[in-house]
Amino acid sequence: MTRIITHFAIVLFCFFLFSLQTISQSAQMSSGCDQVPDNFNKSSSYQSNIETVLSTLRDRSAHGSYANATAGLSPNTVYGMFLCRGDISRASCSNCVHSATLSIFSEFSSSGSPKVSNQTLSGKINELIPRACFSSPIPYFVEDQEHVTQVESSYDLKAIVQCSPDLDPRNCTACLRLAAQFLYDGCGLASLELAQIYYPKCLVNYKISASQSLRVING
Repeated sequence: MTRIITHFAIVLFCFFLFSLQTISQSAQMSSGCDQVPDNFNKSSSYQSNIETVLSTLRDRSAHGSYANATAGLSPNTVYGMFLCRGDISRASCSNCVHSATLSIFSEFSSSGSPKVSNQTLSGKINELIPRACFSSPIPYFVEDQEHVTQVESSYDLKAIVQCSPDLDPRNCTACLRLAAQFLYDGCGLASLELAQIYYPKCLVNYKISASQSLRVING
């Protein structure tokens, strides 16, 4: 009988979101917004492992935009990773990682009221995914912005997709498509000004800035 062992992973995406999440040992990708279960026994060993991983990530942030770290033995193993946006400096990346690791248990929240066409958004993200995976000047990172004019509204749409550099193009594509599908299915896009989906190895992000008061547009 196969025994399922649960570990804990810290995933940092700067400048966006830091989180502490639970993933199974066999999981390749999962959401980056989960919370630690309330009934988890935060033993001194577990806490020590968290501190070790966070300290290691802070140290490694001075040397690059991506790093990972592991501390402890099962069942208190802690995995950590940070991935900075490809368009920020090393100093900004390091500052972000330092800030995030010092505030790791803070809650992430976002809100917004403008509306965006689902069809326009999905088309933009689907366009960016192959560019990020196969033809991006900055490996595995693409951002794009455009002004969208429709009969009932107009707005500026900015979208970003990014993968961890240790993925090959095929797995980068798979990760981004899973994140995008979660975005389409679970976020109620027409009512959000900002949405950010974080998996341990990739992210999908969009933001709209309204040119005028917008109505709901279901595309």
